[in-house]
Amino acid sequence: MGQQRFLSKSKFLWRHSVPEAPVPAMPPSRTGGSSQRSDPGHPHPGHRGRQTRRTGIPSGILVTEDHTQHTAAEERTRKLLADPSVPAIFEAAFTHDNIRVRADILHRISGKKWRLPEVKSTTEVKDYHLPDVAVQKYVIESCGCPLADVCLMHLNRQYVFDGKEYDPSSLFTIESLAKQ
Repeated sequence: MGQQRFLSKSKFLWRHSVPEAPVPAMPPSRTGGSSQRSDPGHPHPGHRGRQTRRTGIPSGILVTEDHTQHTAAEERTRKLLADPSVPAIFEAAFTHDNIRVRADILHRISGKKWRLPEVKSTTEVKDYHLPDVAVQKYVIESCGCPLADVCLMHLNRQYVFDGKEYDPSSLFTIESLAKQ
């Protein structure tokens, strides 16, 4: 009996954009890692952590396990989803139908309802963003996490940096994709 193989969202989207190409090999999963609190005054290790501080979500928990520690990241995500004091989760991990995803942000709306803003470095919603968000929505909701809204968080074309400090609430624009 062979090892169970998983399809990441990235590999799914790559396959979606190049359907005639062979699916790349996927390494087996490993576990481990940790999580830490994500507050504006406390920098995160690594690039993705610094990136999440600039999104305009005031605080939350960063799941720091990398792609080789997806099982541990999922376990940590489940615990954070169940904790009503957690306002947001950065890099939440889910698997359904052997498809693995990491959500840029899960922002608690109320109780057990969440908003899924997918962060993109574009200035508008583009057609190729929709399969990305659709895969995440499918996997996350199939794992029992109710999403009140699915949206795209992209750069605000009108934002002008004052040379001193970023204003995350103005830097990004959030557009709901619920009707798309």
